[in-house]
Amino acid sequence: MNKVLGILATITLATGCTQFSILGSTTGVVVANSVPAKLWSTVDLGTSLITRKDIKTHAYEKLRHYKFIKENEQND
Repeated sequence: MNKVLGILATITLATGCTQFSILGSTTGVVVANSVPAKLWSTVDLGTSLITRKDIKTHAYEKLRHYKFIKENEQND
């Protein structure tokens, strides 16, 4: 696990000078000049490696769970 994070950090630092960034684990390589895009990509990739789900999937599942709870409260 620590090896994966170390490799991820090294790749992130090594590619920080270029204009390429990996956006998501399934999106591929695209041109990105902004630091927030590179940061988001790194965090998303790290989340995918650790939890086997990307940030978008986590958010979708949370929203679906809260919607289910809210619907059940209204029915009671």
